Amino acid sequence: MDGVCSIPFSAPGSQDDLTRSSPGHRRGKSTPQAQRSTSPDFVAGPENAVAVEAVRGVLYATAGHYNPLVLYGASGVGKTHLAKGLAELWRRRPSGADPRNSVLVWNVADFTRSYAEAIETQAIDEWDDRLQQASLLVLDDLDQVRVKDAAQEELVKVIDQFTADHRPVIVTVKSPPERSKNFCSRLRGRLSAGLGVQIAPPGAAARESIIRQLCDLFEVNLDSTTVRDLASRAAATYPQLRGMVLEMRTSMRDNQVDEDVLEKVIHRRSVANTPGFKTIATSTASYHGVTVSDLRSPSRRRQVVLARGVAMLLARELTQASYHRIGTYFGGRDHTTVLHGCRQTILRGEHDERIRSALHELREQLSRL
Repeated sequence: MDGVCSIPFSAPGSQDDLTRSSPGHRRGKSTPQAQRSTSPDFVAGPENAVAVEAVRGVLYATAGHYNPLVLYGASGVGKTHLAKGLAELWRRRPSGADPRNSVLVWNVADFTRSYAEAIETQAIDEWDDRLQQASLLVLDDLDQVRVKDAAQEELVKVIDQFTADHRPVIVTVKSPPERSKNFCSRLRGRLSAGLGVQIAPPGAAARESIIRQLCDLFEVNLDSTTVRDLASRAAATYPQLRGMVLEMRTSMRDNQVDEDVLEKVIHRRSVANTPGFKTIATSTASYHGVTVSDLRSPSRRRQVVLARGVAMLLARELTQASYHRIGTYFGGRDHTTVLHGCRQTILRGEHDERIRSALHELREQLSRL
């Protein structure tokens, strides 16, 4: 399939395991039970070509000074899966590639807890030794770090140690580090000094490849035309596509998925995936570096007003809710205020590239949550 790359994490291999997919591409089949116990491939279409090159850069040590590698994107797009899969490929490198023999994969909550325990038990030397033995570090879900957490300074120190020794650091977050209000300035600076790569939801070509793999995995019989049609209509992440295929499997008749079942599954999933006001507000606030409370407050700060206008316009577009309902959610504003805010946002978008980009990126993000 043109432009689709499959990065296999599920079977032993080498760092050369970045393969191009084709319409008839099939990996060796195994039983569904055996396949469920392994990690699925990361399927990347043209929308994630930069991410694939970033993975190559780490595996082939060609990333140069781009360290840390920061993978960011909405929930469900595969940031954690890609980071942990990369760690697994790193472990499979030929022995002797690095005298250090450990790979550390930490959720930020685990990092914080482990650091606190090392201090409490006076085992900080052992903590440092463990870090020194690692040739690669993955810090997952860094958004969860608390604003005033003392562990942030330790994070800065650890990142400095790894980058100084040219040891890769992989970080996953939901938005670019420079937009996070949770990070102290030093941590924000360290992360921004590396390479930030957005992980986008799979495009149509990638979704087609994913659906084919899932159909093989769960023994669902769909012809090529149906798979292509489903991929073009179901804008979804991997977990959502997996749910769709599983639902089809449980609804099959005589081992076949008929058209009525297909339509019902697509309809149910599209309704279920319609974002609510809270989701829209949270995503918009995060994008603009403000809070949901700001959006619902009387604040007239320019950044808040712009973000609020974007959020109200998206709420109107994506939910078809009345201006009154939207206004009630956004701080008890009346129909006229919401209508004016939406119109002003549309007008600003015609002349302001930042507003256009915000609307475009948030529409894409929200359509695939």
